[in-house]
Amino acid sequence: MSGKEGSGDLPSATDIYTQTLEWVISAGCEKFVPKQLIEDFAFTRRSYLEAEYMNKKLGRVVQGGKQSPYVRTALEYMKVSLAYYREIFSVVAQNSTKDYDGKTTQDNMFLKLLSERGF
Repeated sequence: MSGKEGSGDLPSATDIYTQTLEWVISAGCEKFVPKQLIEDFAFTRRSYLEAEYMNKKLGRVVQGGKQSPYVRTALEYMKVSLAYYREIFSVVAQNSTKDYDGKTTQDNMFLKLLSERGF
């Protein structure tokens, strides 16, 4: 599950899925978050990262001063991935059996990737 653009620079959808699932499991919430929701988040997050990769590579403004189509694409994928993330986070926040100390550690690559924006 990897995308076409930025394959060497961006995490694959499989990596995003695995890291998100590990985070959910570490919070003790794997029974409450549907795996399909995590998969949808992983695909849309990867798509968002690809669009942002193309914006970085080609620029946000194309020839003739028009906005790159990747700008709108990135915004749409960002909205959808944030909606999925909020749903996942809400379930974790309401059902977590473990305390979160606020630190991003090497053991929690999902939170590290979110803080670094993936690339």
